[in-house]
Amino acid sequence: MKKLAIGLASLALLFSTAGQAKELKIGVVDYAKIFQASPEVKTIQAGLKKQFAPRQEQFTARQKALQDQVTKLQRDGAVMTASQKTDLEQKVVKEKQELQRLSRDFQQDAALAENQAMQKFFEKVKARVDALAQKENYDLILQKNYLPFSSAALEITDKVLKDKE
Repeated sequence: MKKLAIGLASLALLFSTAGQAKELKIGVVDYAKIFQASPEVKTIQAGLKKQFAPRQEQFTARQKALQDQVTKLQRDGAVMTASQKTDLEQKVVKEKQELQRLSRDFQQDAALAENQAMQKFFEKVKARVDALAQKENYDLILQKNYLPFSSAALEITDKVLKDKE
């Protein structure tokens, strides 16, 4: 909301001062559309999936092994000795805790890798937007998601998508 207020105040200032000198050329970019339409994003997502697939498979195998232990405890608990039952219960509890830790670590690592990859992607997109603004002499480029309304005539997202340096 703060960004919107600053952006609108800046826009109002530009209109009030620049209107006297020359007409402003304004463009609007829809980053969500770029994200959805870009084959680069699909490539990044496929790469991340491939990178994290072995860990996911290991985690799934450990979950299955834990479930097998829980099933064994439920099925055979009544015929086990007290020490066997206690040992298996402790083993199940420790494995559950370990799986929770592994799950947290996996999610954090995957999120970090995705954030880094997307940051690089959006830096490339920003460079494309900057290059387009220079090439076509735009005075102001705004992000569509920060605007309450924008005319379709101001939309330059498709130009950005086509401009693959």
